[in-house]
Order: sequence, then structure tokens, then C-alpha cells
Amino acid sequence: MTPMKKILIVVLLAAAIGAVTWQQRQVVGLRVENQVIREQIQPLGEQVNSLLRERERLRTELQQVKTEAKREEGDKAELMRLRGEVGPLRQMAQEFQGLKASAASAARAAQVSHNAAAASRIAPPANLEVDHIITLRAQDLWQRLNQSPTNWIPELKYLKDEDWRKVALGQRWESEEEARKAFGQLRNAAKERFMDRLGSALQSYGKATSGQLPTKLTDVAGYFDPPVDSTLLDRYELTAQRNITTVRLSQNPDELIVKEKNALDPASGETLQLINLRGNLRGTIGVTPPATAPRP
Repeated sequence: MTPMKKILIVVLLAAAIGAVTWQQRQVVGLRVENQVIREQIQPLGEQVNSLLRERERLRTELQQVKTEAKREEGDKAELMRLRGEVGPLRQMAQEFQGLKASAASAARAAQVSHNAAAASRIAPPANLEVDHIITLRAQDLWQRLNQSPTNWIPELKYLKDEDWRKVALGQRWESEEEARKAFGQLRNAAKERFMDRLGSALQSYGKATSGQLPTKLTDVAGYFDPPVDSTLLDRYELTAQRNITTVRLSQNPDELIVKEKNALDPASGETLQLINLRGNLRGTIGVTPPATAPRP
């Protein structure tokens, strides 16, 4: 081996040893640096965990605040609703006191009234299954009607408690005009009750006569159960279907139907009752009041 080769081999060995030594130093340095980084990261991890716990706590508190806010909004809405009901309740209380005083006054007046005959013709709403205010209003309306015989018709004796209740609940009569409309509603309800009885009588007549139609209203007088006063039938008449253009109860224009003769007070909203002679079809027609309707 020549000296040159020996020198080359020595140089290569020295380079290899130097490279290995350098790598070892690099590895040691990296290990030290890695340990330092780990030591630095550990506190940061604890801080991150702490921040996560704080975030969860704040989220829970925020949800509680939102829930409380919704509850307060609901309480506020309920408070506003209750405040809105106070006014009507106070008004009803005042109306109750007024009706109570009016009913007491009417009761005293009825004791000395000379309208006993008219009063006996209409059954009072004795026991309405409604609140006390509506009961008093219905009894007040009954007193007014009995003290006004010009508003009376025979059919009123067929009114039922629910008829008085319906009018007392849906109509006020603080003025004469309002009372007039209330009387009209009562008359309409009473005539509808009588139409029920007349329809049953007509059907009974048809069965008894093998389907024959009556030629006059007195033919069915004996078929009412219970019997009715003849003055009731005097308020109705037979007329041809052709004379009624707004309601059709028969396809035959010449066939007769029963029609109420006149409305007591057309301006009160009172209507005329109609029924066919078979007793199975009914109707009503409005009445145009005169230009200056007399007040009853």
C-alpha cells in the first residue's frame, strides 16, 4: 500500500468519525431542545384546559341568563294581559250593581203595577244556568217587556230560558233603541218556537188525512199538542208561493204556504215567518220599515 493510499484512508476515517461525532452532538442537542419545549408546552396545556373549563362555565351562565330573560318576558306579557282584563271586570262589576238596583226597583214597581194580566202571559226566565249578571239582565228585560204591552205578541209565552239568555248576553238596552232591538229579537225567537209547533201540527194533519194539504189554517187547529189559542192562528194567513219571491218553499207557484201577516215593529229587526203546508220547510223574510217608523 502506497503512502498516498494510507493518507487517504486516514482522512476518510477521520471524516467518518467526525461525521458520527457531529450527528451524536446533534441528537443530544435535539433531545435537550425537545425536553425544553415539553417543559414549555406543559403550562400551556394546563392554560388551554383552564380556558376550556372557563368557556363551558360562561356558556352555562349565558344559557341561564337567556332562560331567565324568557321567563321575565312571559311574566311581563301575563302582567299586561291581567291589566287589560281589569277594565272589563270593573265595568262588569259596575253593570252588576246597576242591574241589581234596576232589578230591585223593577220588582217593587211590579208589585203595584196594573200590568198583571200582561205579565201572566209570559213565563219569566226563572232559573237560567248562567252567571248572575246575565240572569239579572234577562230578568230586567222580562220586566221591561211586561211593562210595555205594545211590544207583546201571543207567541212570547213559548220562549225558553235559553232564548232569554241569548238576547241578554248579546244585546244591551241602555237606550230605547237598544231595548227596541232586544224586543225584536225576543219576538223572532218566540215565533220560531211557535213555528216548531205549527210544523208538527201540519205534519200530524197530513198523516191523518193521507197527505192532504189544509185549505185553511183552522183545519189544523185540532192537531196542536198541547192546544194553542185561536188568536195565534189569526196572526197567520195562507198565500200562494208566487207571492213570495225571496224564499222558495214549493216548486209549484200556485201552492199555498203559511205566512205571518205583519211584523209588530219592522224597525226592530223583526222578520216574518214562513212554512209550507207539509210542515217540513221553513223560512223568514225581512220587512222594510216605513220612512218614519212609530216607536212602540
